[in-house]
Amino acid sequence: MKLAQDDALPVTWKQYVFAGAQFLGIFYLATFCMGVLFLRRGENWHLLGIVLGILYGFIIVIAAIRMLRKLSMAAVMVASPTIPLCMLIIVVSLLPTLQSLDKYMHWHPDKESLVQGH
Repeated sequence: MKLAQDDALPVTWKQYVFAGAQFLGIFYLATFCMGVLFLRRGENWHLLGIVLGILYGFIIVIAAIRMLRKLSMAAVMVASPTIPLCMLIIVVSLLPTLQSLDKYMHWHPDKESLVQGH
């Protein structure tokens, strides 16, 4: 029996941190893409919004399953309250970023002021 291939064996804390950071990075990028879509949507955004929403859910589920497979049960019990808190912090931190990006995207260099509308 090879003990190195057993998933229940504890691994170093660096692997736990890497698995959590990888999930949060994927969540950050997916949430940023959703925010940009809804920030810059046009008239016919419904189909693209539905497709991107399905992809968003799929990516989050797959990333969570990958993270759960890498972690032991003890690590899952530790991560279960902290990962959602980090996800909430990421969403709240994206709001000013998206707001600044929206102002930058509406900037018109000839008038040197913000263009209203669009």
